[in-house]
Amino acid sequence: MSEKPKLEIGPGWTPNEGYLTLDIRSLPHIDYVLDASKPLPFPDGSFSRVLACHVLEHFSHAQTRAILKEWGRILESGGEIEIHCPDLEWAFRNYVAGNISFGVAVLNIFGAQEYEYDYHKTGFDLLTLSILLAEAGFKDVRRLNQPMDDDGWQLKVVATRL
Repeated sequence: MSEKPKLEIGPGWTPNEGYLTLDIRSLPHIDYVLDASKPLPFPDGSFSRVLACHVLEHFSHAQTRAILKEWGRILESGGEIEIHCPDLEWAFRNYVAGNISFGVAVLNIFGAQEYEYDYHKTGFDLLTLSILLAEAGFKDVRRLNQPMDDDGWQLKVVATRL
């Protein structure tokens, strides 16, 4: 197992144990206050793992490819990236089927909008995110949960950097 540190991007108020943290907001437990859509000040291959829970959808779809490439750059070869984001396919299917309310669908698609950075600017389904990750230099994209799980509204994937 790699001795390199792990990086969590955008943990907000709920960081995961064992990760250095990077967030655009200056919160008490954040190690790096940076915009994760910009080039990051770390050498290539600095981290063994990158975790981004409910972050990627907050950037423009036009930025997604460049962001994933940058996050891959700071990840060592063979390291893993784990991404959680709303599953738009789940939201669309369940709203049309009458399984969720309009309000739940809107929250899933557009974000809670409780503060400046809490707006969704893009969205993903498994196929789209898998293609984007492959284009950014990742392989073995796999879903960690299923749409019928209690947390099926989330798309949770992990991929390995080439």
